Amino acid sequence: MLLSAHRHLPLNFVTWPEYQALLTAVNPAVQEFLTDSGNTVAADLDRAYDAHQQSVKKWLEHARSLVHIAMDVWSSPQRKAYVAVHAQWVDEAYKPRKALLGLPNLRRSHAGAAMTPHLMEIIRKYHLAPRIGYFTGDNDAKNDTCLRQLAVGLSQEYGLTFDPVSSRTRCAGHIINLSLQAFLFATSEDALQAAIEQAQDEANDVTVSDALHDRIQSNTCQKSHGRRNKRNDTAGWRSIGPMGKLHNIAVFIRNSTVRNDAWDDIAGKALGIDNITRWNSWFKLLDAAISQEGPLSIFLNQYHEELEDDILTHDDWQVLKMTHEFLQPFYQATLEQQMEWASIDQVLENMDILFLQFENAKVSHGRAVRSITRLVVILKQVKYVNNARMVNSVHMGWWVLSKYYEESDKNPIYATALLLHPEKRRRYLDRHWAEEWRQTAIAGARRHWAKYKDRPLSSDSAARLSNERREVTPYERIKQSMSVLDEPGDEDEFEKFVNSPPRHMTTNTPLEWWCREEQRIEYPRLHQMAIDILSVPAMSDDPERVFSCARRTISWDRARLSTDTIEKLQCLSNWVKNDLIRKLYVAIDDEIMVVAGDDDDIPDPSLLY
Repeated sequence: MLLSAHRHLPLNFVTWPEYQALLTAVNPAVQEFLTDSGNTVAADLDRAYDAHQQSVKKWLEHARSLVHIAMDVWSSPQRKAYVAVHAQWVDEAYKPRKALLGLPNLRRSHAGAAMTPHLMEIIRKYHLAPRIGYFTGDNDAKNDTCLRQLAVGLSQEYGLTFDPVSSRTRCAGHIINLSLQAFLFATSEDALQAAIEQAQDEANDVTVSDALHDRIQSNTCQKSHGRRNKRNDTAGWRSIGPMGKLHNIAVFIRNSTVRNDAWDDIAGKALGIDNITRWNSWFKLLDAAISQEGPLSIFLNQYHEELEDDILTHDDWQVLKMTHEFLQPFYQATLEQQMEWASIDQVLENMDILFLQFENAKVSHGRAVRSITRLVVILKQVKYVNNARMVNSVHMGWWVLSKYYEESDKNPIYATALLLHPEKRRRYLDRHWAEEWRQTAIAGARRHWAKYKDRPLSSDSAARLSNERREVTPYERIKQSMSVLDEPGDEDEFEKFVNSPPRHMTTNTPLEWWCREEQRIEYPRLHQMAIDILSVPAMSDDPERVFSCARRTISWDRARLSTDTIEKLQCLSNWVKNDLIRKLYVAIDDEIMVVAGDDDDIPDPSLLY
């Protein structure tokens, strides 16, 4: 079963003569137990999924933090749509955990209202309602609709109050990607706003990138009296400048084995190609082209006639190098937020870095925005004053980033996460934000803290306090009366922490820092708020990884797999990967045998693998 779920082998691999010969060579006695039908594996898959699902449910029931959800929708090669529901939390031992909770088939509609029933079913199945945390997804309007419908469902079924606005966090990588796409493709604010509105219409099922690309191509077709062909397509890309030319060159190389071989002979390594759905693929193409400028110039000289207007001039190369330099922070910011256990505390800091990149470029704009150092209206373009296209590109990227930065004001969790970072605290806001923004952010964090400050102490914190309050001797009573230390509870934990000087962490993440025992002792209530917030993912990249894994499962010769089987295979694979399955069993003549697992695990006869 593990080979099917985790290594993407067909369910009937147990019938392969080569596989059976290998088992027989290891142990001839196994011959009588070999199966000649893949149906046996399918039945075992159902039993294994049901049993291990109970184990995952126990992990969630003992969570120390809220259970946060990252979700996304994917269209598979089968022409089926799936919604991935991926959870993240802190377990009983104060270790961060992840798990795919479901990959249900989304039939007939991709709208948010169609996603909600699947989400409610998963909440019921794993008993998540009392522990539901934040939902992370891209900026698609269907996610807003889904959470509004979810709020209604949770209220009707569980009597819970769920705020679909403050419980919604936006995938930071998606915001960066949108800003990058605007930088590359948008020609005006009106065109950009139209593309965003088109993408927000759930009935369209298009992305901002798709909408911008379609506008580029449609404008070219109109100039060519509506004729749409390969030449018009390349002309459309060429209309965005040197980056469009580079795209056409990459496509030109890829679309012919002869030209690909010619490029390989010259450069010895692939140039690559951009992809609308791959974040930062344009930067990678730029990086490869600039590092191989010499070989690319030789190739362009060889195919000068075929490439015609896509030949890169000296001025084009200068623009490409400026673009590469400008986009580097976008690339690194995305990588930072894709790291294992990247948290929401990174979101505003990375957006501040990108805003500073725009400010350094002296972007012209007529509105006041949250500057890194002050509230400012930047009126004059300087760095790229001699390149009108670059001026417009920087302006378009800034416009999108500012639009989604303002969205973060609707949810205090972003600024609260910054304040709870041991290396930032209030000093970060005092040093980098204007007074108006600081006061709003701190007030929001205090309102959030009010939900935690009067909570009963956890059992281990209460036990420590009771030990400290044991009967004391007269000497100890006098000594305590002379103490200048604060009594537990005398000082507000939140104010104490955020107003203390930042200090270097000896841990990899702020979440890990807060999970340490010394922080749990010093901040018996604040640490709970900290792990609830800092366990929220910065991006919805875990569902993307699930889709990549599922794509390998649904190979061209496995297209007949049912959606239910695909969901179970992906869940089991994910649970193994995330170390949630601790004990593996095999069944021989109805006898359950342990083949792997921790010695202290409690055997479960129903757990078949």
